[in-house]
Amino acid sequence: MTSPFRRAGIAARIAGTFALGVSALVPAPALAQSAPQVSAAWIDSLCPAPASNGFALDKTEEEQAASALALFESPGEARAPFSSGSGVYTPWSGRLAGLSWESELEYGDHMEDWRVALAKTLAANGWEQREDTMFGTSPGWSALAFEKTEIVDGSERMLVFRFDTFDKYSVDCGEADMLALYQREVGGELEPGSPRPVDPGPPASETEYLARFDCADPEVVARFAAAGSTEVAGPYAESLISGDMPYDAQEQYEQRLGTWLGWMLLASGKISDEDFYELTRQADDVVEFDYEADLMGMIGSLENSFKGLEENDGARACTGYRTMLESGIAATKASYNRHRRINAAMIAEAERLGIDID
Repeated sequence: MTSPFRRAGIAARIAGTFALGVSALVPAPALAQSAPQVSAAWIDSLCPAPASNGFALDKTEEEQAASALALFESPGEARAPFSSGSGVYTPWSGRLAGLSWESELEYGDHMEDWRVALAKTLAANGWEQREDTMFGTSPGWSALAFEKTEIVDGSERMLVFRFDTFDKYSVDCGEADMLALYQREVGGELEPGSPRPVDPGPPASETEYLARFDCADPEVVARFAAAGSTEVAGPYAESLISGDMPYDAQEQYEQRLGTWLGWMLLASGKISDEDFYELTRQADDVVEFDYEADLMGMIGSLENSFKGLEENDGARACTGYRTMLESGIAATKASYNRHRRINAAMIAEAERLGIDID
């Protein structure tokens, strides 16, 4: 199960990820099916507060140490059996609230050994069991959640630790106040004084973005035909695109603007929750893209590129990669237009109600 805190992109960004990094879908090597070695140091290494891992609570991703961020790709033996990780950043302000770690161990693999070892070690090191209410989604039936007060930068902070065995074994560890802020921001409740997002300007040219991704070019086709694997083809495909993905920054801006406008409208007290819901529902009456259809189309393109690589068919592999990119752009543009339409309705309502949004 992918951690609930991993950033969920729309179909567009899924397409971009598939197109340039399809090797991520190749199953990872199976880990040794042995019970984990649980210790106080191991637990600390999975949490954002102790100085041992270099993460800084309440700071943005840009402010994190490069050595700390590198642990997400290579957690190392000290964090076994976890093979990858991610930061839990508040969705609006982008500040670190916690860490998530995932393994390839599946339900049933030494599960009771894990539970017993974790519970004993956590309790022996000052952690107290608690109800799991901080992590956004319901845990698996076998999940364990604990809390502990630590001194971080001279002040007391409560850490929350959850181990879950739903699908793949995972651990989330965060700080209670920051996780509460995460939940508020997910619900559209921003901190006082939160500024209006800055418009990034017009989108990049789709033609320029894919200008060098020419599947009629014999040299390009030959490179894909010789690639043989996604590990080789993916980086080459990435080298063929120019600049930022069209509409990506603009779509993210419109999403953030919508969050900010909704917060401004509701915080004004001049519109009820029911009227606000109806306002946005009517503006969103016509949906321009079908997420499931887009995703299935991208998966079809992905399969096409795989087949091309297997058969050394460079034209087919190239077309599969390019089609995924084109699908990603189309889905991003559709989402961008959808959010713009909803935002226009909120801006008009703010003006009607005399709410200052400038």
